[in-house]
Amino acid sequence: MEKIRLLNAEFPEVWTMQRLSKQFKVSQEAVRRILKSRFQPSETHIQEREAKRKEQIKEYKSGQLKQGKQIK
Repeated sequence: MEKIRLLNAEFPEVWTMQRLSKQFKVSQEAVRRILKSRFQPSETHIQEREAKRKEQIKEYKSGQLKQGKQIK
């Protein structure tokens, strides 16, 4: 979310809602809501998500990621 906001804020004529939507593979409505939202995750939340993501990547690389489990 932060990348979408940053790109649009710094280069709004280049990073339009349509281009952001295609680049991040989300709907234009999702991009609109992200740009409108002021949600900022806590540092703890960010660290928890990062730890979970690293664990899932480790499982994926070792072949232990269960079928149907998505990496977030």
